[in-house]
Amino acid sequence: MSSIFLACLLLIVVAVSSFPVRFWLAVRRYGKPRFDAAVRLNGHMLSLDVVTIFLAMLAFHWVGQDWFGLALPGMRAPHPQIMAILSTCACMLVAMVNGSRRFDDATRVGMPEAVLRWLVTQQIITAAEVSAVVTSPIRIRREL
Repeated sequence: MSSIFLACLLLIVVAVSSFPVRFWLAVRRYGKPRFDAAVRLNGHMLSLDVVTIFLAMLAFHWVGQDWFGLALPGMRAPHPQIMAILSTCACMLVAMVNGSRRFDDATRVGMPEAVLRWLVTQQIITAAEVSAVVTSPIRIRREL
């Protein structure tokens, strides 16, 4: 495989893995209490974002192994180019499945707006759940 192709893979990985980082940094800008609440309510989302970043670092490892012969002890793969392609595809898949609507407008200005929409949606869902509980009739069960 050519070095240009692997460089393009690295550009894709950097772009895709920057989305979750920028998203959580934008959530953090709205204050620590909101960030803590967002992490507490959406821990699965943060976990998959960490997996995305790990897969991006793994793609960097395979490309580095191909270009420079860099390898961790005991991690010699026969085809690091194929592993780099698979890591890049997995990174893109996890990022897009996990953040399908969060990264629609992932520009510098669009990310804070997407975070604000996401935070408001979370509050609306919470308010709807609370109102459903409050307005539901209370059933008292009598035991004899």
